[in-house]
This record gives sequence, C-alpha cells and structure tokens, in this order.
Amino acid sequence: MIIEAVIDKIMFKDFRTHYHILKATDDENVQYTFKGTLPFAFEGLKLKFYGEFVDDKFSKDPVFIFNHASLVSSNNMKLARGILRLVVGVGDTTINKITDTFKEKTYDILLDNPEKLYELNGIGIQKIESIKKQVIQVTSLIKLFDISSGSNLLSPKSIINVVTTAINDGNTNIIDEIKFNPYLLCKLNSTIEPKVIDIVVKNNDYSFNKELRAFRTEAYLINLLKKKNSTYLPLKFTLNSLTRTSKTSREELYENLEELENMQLVRFTEDDKIYVTHLEKMEEEISYKLHNLSNIKPIDNIDNVIRLSKKYKQLTEEQQNAVTNSLKYGFSIITGFPGVGNIQIAVLDGNI
Repeated sequence: MIIEAVIDKIMFKDFRTHYHILKATDDENVQYTFKGTLPFAFEGLKLKFYGEFVDDKFSKDPVFIFNHASLVSSNNMKLARGILRLVVGVGDTTINKITDTFKEKTYDILLDNPEKLYELNGIGIQKIESIKKQVIQVTSLIKLFDISSGSNLLSPKSIINVVTTAINDGNTNIIDEIKFNPYLLCKLNSTIEPKVIDIVVKNNDYSFNKELRAFRTEAYLINLLKKKNSTYLPLKFTLNSLTRTSKTSREELYENLEELENMQLVRFTEDDKIYVTHLEKMEEEISYKLHNLSNIKPIDNIDNVIRLSKKYKQLTEEQQNAVTNSLKYGFSIITGFPGVGNIQIAVLDGNI
C-alpha cells in the first residue's frame, strides 16, 4: 500500500537507528501515525510511504508501518524523461508520445505501474515489452536507494544522473553492479556519504559477506580522502579514522583492506601509505589531458581573428587580456572571483 502524506510532527527519533514515529496528513486531510526508518525527516516534507496499516491500541490515529519512503518530487516530468532516456532504442519521439499520453502521471506510472505502458497507441507490443523491461530495471534501482527523504543524496535525479554518466562512458552493466555493491555509488558520486548507503544496505537485508564488507571500507576510505583532499593517507591515521567513522574493529579493517588489496582497489607503499587505485587512475588521466592540452599549437594571427569578434569588443580591458593570452598559448588557466566573467571568457575562447 502507498500513501502520500505531509509530515506534521516528529513524535520520536532514534539517532542511532534512524527509526522515526511521525504524524502526517494525506491529500484528503486524514492524519495517520507513521512508523519506520528514515535517514532524517522534517515538518512540512511530503513523502510517499510504502507499507501496511497495523492495529495499535496505544494510538488514536491509524498506524502505518512503512518499510520504504520516497520524496514526492515537483519535477516528476523531468525524472520520467530521464528514466526513458536510459532505455535503449527510445528516442525523443517515443518519449514525447509517452509523456503526452500520461502527462503528470508518467513518473508514477513508470515507478509503480509500468503495465499501463500497454495502453500506448502507435507503439508495437515488442517495443513496449522492451521499454517496460528496461524501465523496471531502472526504477528498481531508484526504489532501492530512494529513502533519502529530501537529502538530495539518493534522490531519483541523483540515481538517474549516475547511471546515465556511467552508460555514456560505456558501462552498460552499471545497474547490476550498483545493486550488487551499493557502496559503488560513493565512487561514482562523491557527494554520497557511506553512512547513507549503510541505511540502504540495512533496510534491504543485504548479506554482509567478505566482499561487501571490503567495499564498505573502500567507501569510507574514499570519503576520508575526499575530506583530506588527497589521493593517499598514512596507514596509521587511516586505521584510526576508519575505526571511528565506520565503527569497525581494527582486526576487521585489516581484513577488509587486505581484501581490497587482493582486488587491486588499494595499494600500500613501503613508507606505510595507502592509495586508492581508481583515484590514482583519475589523477593520471587528468595529468595526461593537461599534458596534451599544453602541446596544442596556438592560433596564427590571433590578434586579427580576435578583432573580428563583436563580443570581444564588449569586454573590459582585463577580460580582453585574458582572452588574448589564453589563445596565444596551448594551455591556460583562467581564474577569478564568481561573476567577473570566467565562463564568458571560456565560451568566447571556444567560439573563436
């Protein structure tokens, strides 16, 4: 059963387990008591609760026990189009036909009632079958993670963006990989905290096998490196920090790090430093691209070319100097406070 309701009051919250007891009112102005796990909640937030009613003699209001809750988004049409763009073989024409048919209900249909796709006219049954199968695959991932309740860390939009980026980079198995290892999201989106994934794993009854424990440690390690703005850390400091942040014993951390080393996801140096492999690769790729950019030959007769640009004449003297210098050299870094025209200069460079 699904109920959409706005939170009126938070009656109870366990900061350790994130268990909540809420008073919330649905669209028909009926108030219920909701009980379940959320990373956080606040009054006025509208959620879609998934669960069942139970008898509770201690409550005056009907009690709804939920095992899942998702944010009711105001951009559902954009989310629906984002989901459909992940479907192989579906272009703008088909997307427009689907959204024009179901209008503002499109996202809810894709998420909870994809059988309605068979009502579409002008699309063959085989194509609808293919669309439905792929939509279910994407929405099952959204349902797995969409418990963030407005934190914007695991919202449908975040999940769709992560999957879209990975598929565009050639990883067509990304959905299955994330379902197998939810902590992979911490690699793909640095804003996602591993403690949020902990809640997802707990709520979906994942088996904490050897691999998943190692992946969890990797996620907390990446989060630590992000906060320290580094690609490596001293091993002793890492163990002390991870013991505290991930609430893992020193012995288990050693086992997890050893497993990560066997999977070639981390490496240790003789001077007791720990590196994360994928961050090292990213650093190498950035260095390689910067090196290639530095070898680009400057444009000939650049002064004459620049003078033909009408937008160049509208710039301040300082901005004009930035444009001229950046085009005279193969690689340049344009810096400045927000609002002084950094992006304007970069766009003009590209146009010229």
